[in-house]
Amino acid sequence: MLKTKVKASEITNLTDARYFSAWEVDFLGFCFDKNSASYITPQDVMAMKEWLQGPKFIGEFAAPYETDEIQALVDALGLDGIQVASDCSLEALNFFKKQEIPVLLETKEENIPDLPPSIGDLVDHLIVKMNEPAPEILKEICKNHQVLLDGGFTSDPWQILDQTGAAGIILRGGEEEKVGYKSFDEIDDIFEKLEILQ
Repeated sequence: MLKTKVKASEITNLTDARYFSAWEVDFLGFCFDKNSASYITPQDVMAMKEWLQGPKFIGEFAAPYETDEIQALVDALGLDGIQVASDCSLEALNFFKKQEIPVLLETKEENIPDLPPSIGDLVDHLIVKMNEPAPEILKEICKNHQVLLDGGFTSDPWQILDQTGAAGIILRGGEEEKVGYKSFDEIDDIFEKLEILQ
């Protein structure tokens, strides 16, 4: 069991999915942006779901946000939520809210002041992409929102989590070294620091 929330993003293979599921992460993210190197087909996601249990399945989408298409994919795959970027319109966010689709909104730390005051009513989590730790920018928003930090931490994320009060972090999958095998040594180090010892 982990002491903080973790979302594993850009999952492209069952090896990653099973690894993160074994660590009991909160979310597994699957990229449906066809222009991304991390793109995965809906058929592959559906196949993975048969092997996994525990984490919530999140569809990661890029602009333009076709709300009807996203809803159809959520329904077809049984997704537990979606991730969109801060360029997603308030109209689209309101649509997802009415359809009771949980939303994780991705933004950059420098764009935090530009978020509309109503954002907390429309999204379940904020994902803040960071280049360097900037605790002062984050402290206030972490008081009122469930924030997941994407970057800005080393192999020991506790320093930035303690400084900001963020709810958790983002980790990523990657390519297999060969089918069914890859090394997780670096991520193991992070998880061991986040683990609640029984």
